[in-house]
Amino acid sequence: MNLRSKAILLVLPQCLALFGRLALDRRIPLRRRCLLWGACAYLASPIDLIPDFIPVVGYLDDAALVAVVLAWILRKTPGPILDELWPGDQETLQMLRSKFVGSSA
Repeated sequence: MNLRSKAILLVLPQCLALFGRLALDRRIPLRRRCLLWGACAYLASPIDLIPDFIPVVGYLDDAALVAVVLAWILRKTPGPILDELWPGDQETLQMLRSKFVGSSA
């Protein structure tokens, strides 16, 4: 498991809270909120592409979805909104921005 996957697993609860907060925030365009709701529904669903009962590999589809959605959110959402809605500490958010968006964030 690479560093990016480990980081996602460690901050998964914060990412899910962020997804939910963004999905409810009217400042976010409706299409983006709908995609966030879809991601949250998939993560909450007991039906997965790779069943969770398969050791280690079972959670890869969930981790990959979180990584893709998080990278997309970090690129598309204005910084002040992310800063306001991020449930964790700002150092973690900055680390995620540097890993997923690069030094331009």
